[in-house]
Amino acid sequence: MISEEKIIEIRKSVNIVDIISLYIPVEQRGKNYFAVCPFHDDHNPSMSISPEKQIYTCFVCGAHGNVFTFLMEYENISFKDAVKFVADKGGIFLDTTEYSKKSNTNKTNSLYDIYDTANKFYQNNLSCKDGLIAREYLVNRGFSDQIIKEFEIGLSTSNKLSKLLSNKKYSDDLLIKSGLCNEKNGFLYDSFTDRIMFPISDIEGRTVAFSGRTYKKGMDKTTSKYINSKESEIFKKGKTIYNYSRAKEEIRRKKHVIVVKVLWM
Repeated sequence: MISEEKIIEIRKSVNIVDIISLYIPVEQRGKNYFAVCPFHDDHNPSMSISPEKQIYTCFVCGAHGNVFTFLMEYENISFKDAVKFVADKGGIFLDTTEYSKKSNTNKTNSLYDIYDTANKFYQNNLSCKDGLIAREYLVNRGFSDQIIKEFEIGLSTSNKLSKLLSNKKYSDDLLIKSGLCNEKNGFLYDSFTDRIMFPISDIEGRTVAFSGRTYKKGMDKTTSKYINSKESEIFKKGKTIYNYSRAKEEIRRKKHVIVVKVLWM
């Protein structure tokens, strides 16, 4: 969607050494620069950066590429986002209108907006008087106000979100596809009701799904303790790791990650 000529212009607008040095220390040795490779457990500078060829190569793990490749691997972002980043650093205007029409449809953008609205709505519910019992439950489980705020924990109530989103003129079909609403006999209702809500974000920190947990005593034993958002155009379960958007910088710094499965009682 972006022409090859434009991509070349963007790549030439920056020095790969300058971009890599934004993330890791580099030192000059002769005509090249060297750095500790961030793509393996490196203790001696084994990554060579050539300002002449505008490429990097690790002589240990074999990682190599140009400025776009480095950003994609280091930041775990798409090629499009890497190109946009470099264009911004190089002062190159990048018109992504046509690209956006094909890769980020109006419907997809609307889904992000719907989930952002829902996330704020759920958080507000937890903060008002309707959230008193839920807040007490969280406190008893060891959740501090800081944790609740940091992880944007909220509360779903009965059918108020559906009404809010409908008033914002989103179509019933889109709301149903979002997974936040369902329909029965022509009546739109909330998929999540009376549940503590944990937002799930994509790598950019945008809310794309929720996990809702029961919290009231005396719930019907047939009621599932947890229900999760169904997959949508912006949420694929197998490609989403909870809290990764917050943890990714620490993961890069420490060069490892611990994945845990929490069993709720």
